[in-house]
Amino acid sequence: MSTPEKLTEALRSTLKEVERLRRTNRRLSERADEPIAVIGMDCRLPGGIRSPEHLWDVLASGRDTVTDFPDDRGWDFSALYDPEPGRPGRSFVRQGAFLDGVADFDADFFGVGAHEALMMDPQHRLLLETSWTAFERAGINARTLQGSDTGVFIGIGYLYYTYGSFFYDSTDASEGHRYVGNAPNLASGRISRTFGFEGPAITLDTGCSSTLVALHTACRALRADECTLALVGGATVMPHPGAFVEFSRYPSDSLIAPDGRSKAFSAGADGIGFSEGVAVLLLERLSTAQREGHPVLAVVRGSAVNQDGSKEGFEAPRGPSQRRVIRSALAAAGLTGDEVDAVEAHGTGTPFGDAIEGEAIAAVYGPGRDRDRPLWLGSVKSNIGHTQAAACAAGVIKMVLAMQHGLLPRTLHAEEPSPHIDWQGSGVRLLTQARAWPDTGRPRRAGVCSYGVSGTNGHVILEQAPPAAHERRHPAPGEHGADRPPLVWVLSARNERALRDQARQLLSRVEADPALDMGDVAFTLATCRAHFPHRAAVVARHRDDFLTGLAALTCDREKEAVVRGTVSGGRLAFLLPTTDEAGQPAAEGDVERARTWFGHLEGWGVRPDLLLGGRPPRAVDDHGSAPPGGDALRGHGVSTVVSIDAQGLPAVRLLDGPADSRSDQGRPPYAGDHPSADVLVRVLAALHVSGFSPDWQRFFADADARAVSLPTYPFQRQRYWPLP
Repeated sequence: MSTPEKLTEALRSTLKEVERLRRTNRRLSERADEPIAVIGMDCRLPGGIRSPEHLWDVLASGRDTVTDFPDDRGWDFSALYDPEPGRPGRSFVRQGAFLDGVADFDADFFGVGAHEALMMDPQHRLLLETSWTAFERAGINARTLQGSDTGVFIGIGYLYYTYGSFFYDSTDASEGHRYVGNAPNLASGRISRTFGFEGPAITLDTGCSSTLVALHTACRALRADECTLALVGGATVMPHPGAFVEFSRYPSDSLIAPDGRSKAFSAGADGIGFSEGVAVLLLERLSTAQREGHPVLAVVRGSAVNQDGSKEGFEAPRGPSQRRVIRSALAAAGLTGDEVDAVEAHGTGTPFGDAIEGEAIAAVYGPGRDRDRPLWLGSVKSNIGHTQAAACAAGVIKMVLAMQHGLLPRTLHAEEPSPHIDWQGSGVRLLTQARAWPDTGRPRRAGVCSYGVSGTNGHVILEQAPPAAHERRHPAPGEHGADRPPLVWVLSARNERALRDQARQLLSRVEADPALDMGDVAFTLATCRAHFPHRAAVVARHRDDFLTGLAALTCDREKEAVVRGTVSGGRLAFLLPTTDEAGQPAAEGDVERARTWFGHLEGWGVRPDLLLGGRPPRAVDDHGSAPPGGDALRGHGVSTVVSIDAQGLPAVRLLDGPADSRSDQGRPPYAGDHPSADVLVRVLAALHVSGFSPDWQRFFADADARAVSLPTYPFQRQRYWPLP
């Protein structure tokens, strides 16, 4: 090659490399600003709130959840309460908002022994359970993510609430679990270890802003490709009343509310109403969520964090820092203040803190607004108290729900707004009453504020989810239409009691929603949930038959539409016919018919370990012998056999287990009067409950089904608490 040709080739290579770098830079720039989707969320909050739906019921009905101190934690009320402030070791507050059953935990589900469960910080236990259910709500089987780069970002409660202090004088049986069970830094690592995640695992403590800082950090990690999914959450449990005692002696007036209620932005604000809770969010890049078909509940447009810096005291935020963090979040979202409809404020209910926060919000969001479109301000703390490390996530969940329902709930205990905020002409109005959140032709948007005792502030901009891209290719078939194919609903659990509870929950859900498509339920149960050893399946074509089968499962009644079993291991054999009823060699047609049945099963991903019998030599087992009987099959490690009966229909035979289970499970007694599809689907169900699951994605490939919201796993909890 001549010198000019070499120069030309080098120039071409350089231009190609420049173009490649341009494309890479453009892709990275786009990703740096890409919205983040909220695809799943769950919570446990005071007042018996065990789901986002329960939270919305409380918000929409305008209830607060404050009660007397809990009586199941061993607190000595006679030695604790004193109405006179400042008494050593006493609290002049005797109310707050507390979690029900905070001592209860399903240790077996997570493979945790009794001693470890007792020692484990209840905040960790709550995070494990709500993390699992957040994945279920997102339509994701968390077991499939083992070894993935899923990240975990957790805000955790304060050290002076430490549960482990109960065990300083504990017996040797608890040794070895004290640090691991209670170290706050292990909150994220415990989730990653339990679920098998290998992405970033970060525990944060910036005080009450911890979860918002965790959310901000997770969004950055997703945009930087450090993880493809991010679990964000926060938890606070008060195992002893130390917070109430401590704040009862604090020198500042109006720091803790005597009646335990946070009266955010109210003229009657008189301090923090302490509470506890756990809330988690599951995040994913918007483009990924849309490609994977995951539910997009809302979008994180932008977020920011900063620090107050030098100031006097830790009790209240600093106004200039509050304004800066809000402006930074708006800039990250590419929005101006008048493009946001509402703000979920930190709103602790201290007169000085609310005044500083309210003025900062008005300074950024107020200017340029139409008089008939003010910024609406509220705080979930008026309903559930100050959940501390869980507060920001609870606020995000509230605003996601408000955008979905088109309603801004009222802020309680604030009939008269705070006189310390200049409301007149500010462009900001307090939600003293619930307000419709109308559709204005653009997405609904909300800010969420947070500040921590550490001085760390945070702000996030949420946006209404874009319209769902999925539309059915054809209408769902009629309930009693002839085109309704046989379907299978698969349920599973760690034990039989949980299996019954799951059937009971699903029965209630389906009964309450007649419009729920049966195919969508089948698809969700099969593809979006983990499958545990104790299993059941209901095979039917119509809604009433499914309800009848579920009802039978709830009370352990036998029903011909129901197939039950327990995964026990072993190998699967397909047995081709060798003789007919008269003992004569099987006809070639019988063998080919069996192969057709088996071909359907293999098409759905059920592949046998052994193919035995038949007339062609290639169908004979490795030893070239005739098909063995039951004992010989067990010698091959076979536990389950699919064979063809005298009617030419497939059936499943179990070789292991108690004698009453060694029977045909795949063929109902009335099979001769029913279409062959019913028999085949029942065979598939019998194989699944025996542990030989099909590829459910293949089974539903042409069904045009989609994931729907169903009840989450029914944890079987036991009490783990050091005090009676």
